[in-house]
Amino acid sequence: MKSFFIQSVLIIVLSITGAICTQAHGQNKQSPEAQASVLTYKQIDTVSLNLTLFYPSDLNEARLYPAIVFFFGGGWTGGSISQFEPQARYFASRGMLTALADYRTARKHATTPFDAVADAKSAIRFMRANAAELKINPNQIIASGGSAGGHLAAATAIIKGLNDPNDQVEISCIPNAMILYNPVIDNGPEGYGFERIGDRYLEISPYHNIKKGIPPTVFFLGTKDKLIPVETGQAYKTKLENLGSRCDLHLYAGQEHGFFNLRNLPYYLETVYQTDLFLSSLGYLKGEPEIKIDPALYHNHRQSLDNCRLTFENSKMGRVAFLGGSITYNSGWRTKTVEYLQNRFPETEFEFIHAGIPSMGSVSGAFRISDDVLSKGKIDLLFVEAAVNDAGIWKDDKMQIRGMEGIIRQAKLANPEINIIQMHFVDPGKMESYRKEETPIVILNHEKVAKHYNISSINLALEVTERIDAGEFSWEDDFKNLHPSPFGQIIYFNSIKKFLEDEWSANPAPTKLSVNPLPQTLDESSFFNGTQMPIEGISASGWEYIQDWSPNDKVGTRQGFVHVPILASSIPGSSIEYKFKGKAVGILVPAGPDTGILEFRIDKEEFQSFDLFTRHSKNLHLPRYYILASGLKDKKHKLTIRISEERNSQSVGNACRIQRFLVN
Repeated sequence: MKSFFIQSVLIIVLSITGAICTQAHGQNKQSPEAQASVLTYKQIDTVSLNLTLFYPSDLNEARLYPAIVFFFGGGWTGGSISQFEPQARYFASRGMLTALADYRTARKHATTPFDAVADAKSAIRFMRANAAELKINPNQIIASGGSAGGHLAAATAIIKGLNDPNDQVEISCIPNAMILYNPVIDNGPEGYGFERIGDRYLEISPYHNIKKGIPPTVFFLGTKDKLIPVETGQAYKTKLENLGSRCDLHLYAGQEHGFFNLRNLPYYLETVYQTDLFLSSLGYLKGEPEIKIDPALYHNHRQSLDNCRLTFENSKMGRVAFLGGSITYNSGWRTKTVEYLQNRFPETEFEFIHAGIPSMGSVSGAFRISDDVLSKGKIDLLFVEAAVNDAGIWKDDKMQIRGMEGIIRQAKLANPEINIIQMHFVDPGKMESYRKEETPIVILNHEKVAKHYNISSINLALEVTERIDAGEFSWEDDFKNLHPSPFGQIIYFNSIKKFLEDEWSANPAPTKLSVNPLPQTLDESSFFNGTQMPIEGISASGWEYIQDWSPNDKVGTRQGFVHVPILASSIPGSSIEYKFKGKAVGILVPAGPDTGILEFRIDKEEFQSFDLFTRHSKNLHLPRYYILASGLKDKKHKLTIRISEERNSQSVGNACRIQRFLVN
């Protein structure tokens, strides 16, 4: 009867694709295709103990596969059978059968560690007894687990007694290899769990029962583990090796108990990688480890992209805009995203608006989005990025929020049905913050806006950092710069492509456009009325209106900011007045090598000094959006600007050239 039951379940297993699908972190083959099923391996009165099995997606019925059974941790008191699901899915994708084993715990079943050991032994006996039906190689069964689960894995190989009286003890419960994650090895007076086990520790403590012939073992341990001392791991290794058994001990500096779990992604990846190498050395796996971080881990799907999809598919028209700095301006992820959209919607006629300008952040974006993007027509999909430049130009929290909210709110006011994707690109400063387990301030601020307006975001800064730390590639040799190499651009594009594919494959095709109500502003002084105002018609003594300005100093310029009208003066003391109505005012200037210092005031307030010179000004007439005053009362004001007699020590002049006045 048992054999018939297993064969029946196996038929179901072979017909199921993706029966259990989670967002497994850190895997190249994420195994939404992995075949999975649940079997009861042991029945105790009304308690059913199960194995959750994961099969290779390309299962060959004629083959027998090496198998790993994982035992979860939790001090024999609690824990979750899903703890090792990411590892199980990864090794199933590598061509193994993997199993997550349930067992009795104190909290759920009022049982002892001795009962848990009996269950672990039963699980392995079940797998070996039914190896043919389950497609398992009975001579290639690996026991694995973490903490108390690591104890159970080790106990199946080392502890002679503690068998379930209903087990067929002639079937060996000894695994052919062990993968132990900070396992409870010593249950003696100085070890873990002695207060629960007491004088019976010699029956259950793996360290005290080591004998010749222990299966090859890999042992992972953090040097700051407060439960399992490094000395215990080292003594265990020495004892095994003195008896002729293999024990690969991997120590991880500064890591605490449970460091290998998914939440600690770099170490999860590292331990899976080392496990892969260990199993390959035993002949259980072939080929290189295939561990790569899934970009989906860094995607925040807040608002579906149904609206733009519906527009693209039904109207056969689409307008997509890219707003950002030099990483958006340069070819790479943007051009590949354009190609992807054209291939994804081959019957759609697209208009792509490329509004990336080097050195531009969210504040400049809020003032130029109307001219550079929204004036082109109804935008269906907007990609926006500013995290790199905002961190360098606008270090003030308020300005980062006011700028990003200004972009998002203007876009939504122009088209309530618009879909927006916010992106956070990487730079060394952000990598440093994440390595200190701190989220960069600019990303916190931009995410605050994204959450408030329910727009999606992609954290490429965190993705690149963790993939580098996981050893997939390097900054120096592969990514090279915050302006990514072609390799880095591919990393960005692949993540964006994954985001789009997940959106459009997971959601059913929409039937009508949806609109979310526009929330209240996060900051009433945000630049959602940001406008670039012309300079024509404004004049003052000492100031010159130049219709077609270009520098004659052979210093570099930026496209779009040369051969344009300019209001200029370099005469100290010369002043000009500009009347406006709004909450903020500023100027757009090309800040070149002769840029000076200006003095300004709002209405009749005291004059303040403002240095227009930048660290790039020596070699470039750098376009700069300078906000001189914000948070004003929404009424009529007068801005007075005059040229200071002082200048930056690196500047060669006192010039102020105004291309636009900025008003919000």
